Amino acid sequence: MIVTNLYRRKRRWSKALPFYVPGVNLQNRGIGSHLLEEVVETCRNKGTRVLEVVMRGNIDRLSPWYEQHGLQVGPGLTIYRYINQ
Repeated sequence: MIVTNLYRRKRRWSKALPFYVPGVNLQNRGIGSHLLEEVVETCRNKGTRVLEVVMRGNIDRLSPWYEQHGLQVGPGLTIYRYINQ
């Protein structure tokens, strides 16, 4: 199953995130790490057993980042983490 997220922006549907601001670089500021920690904590509180996501972007750069945050890189572009076992 393929899930595509669409966001409503300026009376049009777009795949771009609604908080994207052209020309502003927000990388390497801990925002993604904090967001990922919040997702894991929410999943833990809801009783989710496995968090599974699909990696997009620069795979060589992202793989170590995900592994640093406790996720395991699986086959293809799948990344997962066991939360409540």
